[in-house]
Amino acid sequence: MSDVMADFLRLLLKADWPMGKDEHIRIVEPDVSSLGDSPLVLHLCAIIGNQLSPKRWRLALQLDPEDLRALEDPSYRHAMARTVVPANIMEWWHTKDSWAVVSAEEETSS
Repeated sequence: MSDVMADFLRLLLKADWPMGKDEHIRIVEPDVSSLGDSPLVLHLCAIIGNQLSPKRWRLALQLDPEDLRALEDPSYRHAMARTVVPANIMEWWHTKDSWAVVSAEEETSS
C-alpha cells in the first residue's frame, strides 16, 4: 500500500462525522485487500446511526481513477476523507442510493 493511500485511510479513521438528527458516521476499519483491483473498490466497516441505535455496516465504495491520481495532493486527500467519502455514505444512509457506494451490508450481532 502506498504512503498516500495509508495517509488517506488514516484520515478516514481519524474522526466522526455528524449527520444531523443526532446521527453520526465513524469509520472503524478499512479492508485494503482489494486495493489492487481496477476499478478500485475500498471496503470499510462503519458505525452509522445514533448513540441509542448504532449499526455496523460493511460498505464498498468505488473510487474513480481520477480520484486516485488526485489523492497525491494532500488537500484533495483531506477533502476526500473529510467531505466526499462521508457525504456519499450519508447519502446512501438516508436514501439507500449513492453513486459511490456499490454495496452495503449490515453486520449482524453474533
